[in-house]
Amino acid sequence: MKNFITFFVLFISFFSFSQKESAWWVFGDGAAIEFTDTGIQNRSNNTNIVTSNFNTDEGCSSISDSQGNLLFFTNGSSIYDRNGSVMPNGIGILGNVSSTQSTMIINAPNTNGVYFIFTVGGSGNGPFSYSRLEMSLNGGFGDIVPGVKNIILLNSCSEKLNGIQKQNSNDVYVTVFSQNNVTATQSGTGDFNSLYTFEVRGAGSASFILPNPIPQTNNSNSNRFESLVFASSRDRGQLKFSPNGNYAAIAIQGFQSSTAQDYGAYLLNFDNSTGQFSGPVLTLESQQPCYGIEFSIDSNYVYYDISDDFAPTSTTSRSIIQYNLSAPSNILNTRNVISNEPAFAARGSLQLGMDGEIYSVELNNSFIGRINNSRTAAASYTKQFFNISPGLAQQGLPNILPSTILSNYTLSNQTVNTSEIQIFPNPTSDYLGITASEELESVEIFNMDGKSVLSKSLQTNSAHIDLTDLFPGLHIVKVHNLTGSTQVFKVIKK
Repeated sequence: MKNFITFFVLFISFFSFSQKESAWWVFGDGAAIEFTDTGIQNRSNNTNIVTSNFNTDEGCSSISDSQGNLLFFTNGSSIYDRNGSVMPNGIGILGNVSSTQSTMIINAPNTNGVYFIFTVGGSGNGPFSYSRLEMSLNGGFGDIVPGVKNIILLNSCSEKLNGIQKQNSNDVYVTVFSQNNVTATQSGTGDFNSLYTFEVRGAGSASFILPNPIPQTNNSNSNRFESLVFASSRDRGQLKFSPNGNYAAIAIQGFQSSTAQDYGAYLLNFDNSTGQFSGPVLTLESQQPCYGIEFSIDSNYVYYDISDDFAPTSTTSRSIIQYNLSAPSNILNTRNVISNEPAFAARGSLQLGMDGEIYSVELNNSFIGRINNSRTAAASYTKQFFNISPGLAQQGLPNILPSTILSNYTLSNQTVNTSEIQIFPNPTSDYLGITASEELESVEIFNMDGKSVLSKSLQTNSAHIDLTDLFPGLHIVKVHNLTGSTQVFKVIKK
């Protein structure tokens, strides 16, 4: 049995490290790190990073190839190639360096070497737009395609932008938060109260973006999901999808006012097979300004910060809150404060890394922080986790597609439990049975793209898992016990 487990650990290690698109992070004031097989490496003194003079107050995004080699990076206003030079047509992008999630890079489905760069403006005044980048241009260093630059999808938008890969597909959903009366040609008015989702679709060897938002069946088939629960005049704060595509979370930061909805943290359901949002919208936090928000790699926990403005002073504070999502009917009873800084602390993004942990930043700090053991109830926060000198963190970290992180996630560092766990049948057509000598915590199933296609809480020593919705093919099954150990199997769905 031990040799059998070792084989699958090696198999998973090779599989996980074959795709490293989120290996490089370029952010802040000349800051850069690289996730490698041996841990995080400081790349702030890399010649190409130094000569780029890269700087952003908040939003940014970077992308590597499948082997982890940096391709390009952006602050939403300019796009830099791997040598740190601004691309010839990479100036004047419609993002904003002072926008929470100013930009997000999406690998075009089924189209090698092509990327879509989505951007949102700052302070709710800029548009939601995209540009097409092809790596074959500019002598192989990449550039924006002439005529496909700053294509506006919505004429005004908050600072929130995130996406998720469509279930059993290479297509991607991209979502923003805006007013209920915005169009591609007309700016919206009133509160930000609506989520708009667009689809990036692959067709054969081509890829394109559908110009209209996906109709939402839970909002009378209108082009948005609208709710008064998270309606706000404030545009700051992150929007994130859970890696398994079942949830979306919204953080809203504002100052004290008479309108409770002006700030808080909210959770809602999402169907990543159809692009549909649904309620009820859970209010995780109200009457408090929230900025950073993120899910654990297994999608069982959500984290957000309650934070004051951007500059740490003797009167600014920051707390990081955890909720357990494994029992949907009990979520609101699981609030857990994992960190509380009463002074000299301020807002900062939360971002999942390819090592499966969540990182954070604060203004003008030569360290990045980390939420440790983020997939457990015993999570903790280390403010000065990793030194990034001579770079400086600001308020933002790269905005990354969650499914990309999931496919990069290293399973080889996890302890593998050698206790007796059996799965059957294998191959299987419609279900998977699991039995164990001790109580199990959860099971996760991944397809060969590294995407999570099923996640289920167990709290038992035997289970019957319905696989009818999974596509045929090879899948990786991870079974977790209550002590944090993991056993990995290869399963064929017929």
